[in-house]
Amino acid sequence: MSAALAVLIGVLLLAALMGVRGIVLARSRGFVPCRLREGVQGWKNGVARYADGELHWIPLLGLRMRPRHAIARRGLRVSPRRPEGELWAVDCGGISLAMSEDALTGFLAWLESAPRARIWTSRSRTAVLSAWRRASRGSRRRARRCGTG
Repeated sequence: MSAALAVLIGVLLLAALMGVRGIVLARSRGFVPCRLREGVQGWKNGVARYADGELHWIPLLGLRMRPRHAIARRGLRVSPRRPEGELWAVDCGGISLAMSEDALTGFLAWLESAPRARIWTSRSRTAVLSAWRRASRGSRRRARRCGTG
C-alpha cells in the first residue's frame, strides 16, 4: 500500500510541476503562444520566442525548458497566411506554425527585418578592394600636399 501511495504522490507531483511549467512559459515576457505541426501530424501547443536570429519553439507539455525546434530566420521562406480556426497559420519548410493575428504580424515583421545576406563573389570582392585602394591612395596624396604646402 505504501509503494502505491508513493507512486501516486510522485505522479501527482510530476503533473503539478508540468502544470506550473506550462503556466510560467505561457505568462513569461517575450514568449508568444504558438502551435506547431510537423508534416501531417496534429497541432502541438507551445510557446515561441525570438533569440539570436532564430525562432525557438518550446512545447507546453514536457519537463525540459530547452526548445524542441529552432527555426533559423536566414533564408526562411514562408507560405501565405491562411485561417486555421481562430488562429492564422503559415508553412515554413516542413513545419507549420499557427498563432494569433498579432503574433503572426510580429513574426512576419521579424522575418522582414532580417539583414540581407551579402554574397561575395570574386568579382565583387575585387571591385570593392580596388575602390578602397583608390580612395585611400587619394587621401594619402591629399595628406602629402597639405603637409608640403
